[in-house]
Amino acid sequence: MIENMQGTVGTFSPDGTRLLYPVLVRGAIGQSFYKHLEMVDFVSLQQTRVSGPPEAPLEDWMGAWHPDGERIAVARTYFDDRYTPGAQVYMLEVATEDVEPLVVDTDYHHSALAWSTDGQILVMERINRREPGSFPEVWAYDMVTEELILISTDAWLPGFLP
Repeated sequence: MIENMQGTVGTFSPDGTRLLYPVLVRGAIGQSFYKHLEMVDFVSLQQTRVSGPPEAPLEDWMGAWHPDGERIAVARTYFDDRYTPGAQVYMLEVATEDVEPLVVDTDYHHSALAWSTDGQILVMERINRREPGSFPEVWAYDMVTEELILISTDAWLPGFLP
């Protein structure tokens, strides 16, 4: 049994041996609750805090496994000098816990991340936080060219068909 106060199921790794799921924590910002990501490995039966210790100054809104099973794209907000008003997109190496920024645009909040089967394209939902009443948009990030491409306006929850 994996306890989860939010009731969110989480996301299985591409090989189905690990589960990434959100947990509520307190510590970095006083008494406020925020989300971190944990992972359980069903082979070793170990649980790991992917977001770091509970006092890590960040909130991971969600994660999407890269098809290689070794990396996770996360929608993250930092509470330190890297703070932005919306979640930004980072790539997290599971084995080393190294983090690399992919899409950081302080005008936008990013969510609903999904990978193409070859791992070259990451699609996401973006909403402009600076324009009141703006609608969500679907964008694609090309991992090879590092180009961000608008796919559709007034759209949400992107994904790929098998």
